[in-house]
Amino acid sequence: MDKQIAVKYWEERFGIPPASFLPYEFHSSTRTIYIARQSRHCRVISSLNKDFMGLPFLRQVTRFLKPTTVAAQRFGHLAKKNVIEIKRKPLLSLCKEGEIRWEKGPTITGPGYVILNLAYPESHTAALRRHFLGVSLFLEPGRLLCRLPKSMAKGVIAALERE
Repeated sequence: MDKQIAVKYWEERFGIPPASFLPYEFHSSTRTIYIARQSRHCRVISSLNKDFMGLPFLRQVTRFLKPTTVAAQRFGHLAKKNVIEIKRKPLLSLCKEGEIRWEKGPTITGPGYVILNLAYPESHTAALRRHFLGVSLFLEPGRLLCRLPKSMAKGVIAALERE
């Protein structure tokens, strides 16, 4: 896997312009691409062990590409499509049951990974309404599978059940 494939995936799936990734260096291991901000320090570190340098960005899962949770959290605000605004109650069900019914909606282009954005009431400022959790897998007809890390899903459940 290389930088061009990774950048093209994020552009085609999420509408994130390739220029967004210009300040980053890309490194890959067998099935994961990592990114790190370009700096002279990265060049020194990468000469030591480039296989695991930076933020895990994209993984090869069988024949598909899967965005990592941290990459969705870091770059979700740039996404123009395949972002789901999810409210607390459906998020709780998704984390507890692992799958919920979800209608396609206008921003979902088709089956594949989607970025989850926790929906806040309109009373919050725009900046506070954008809380990107990670990714889920949207399958037709109308299925949303939880792909948040298990520890994160447990934390979401605990937090939402306390409310």
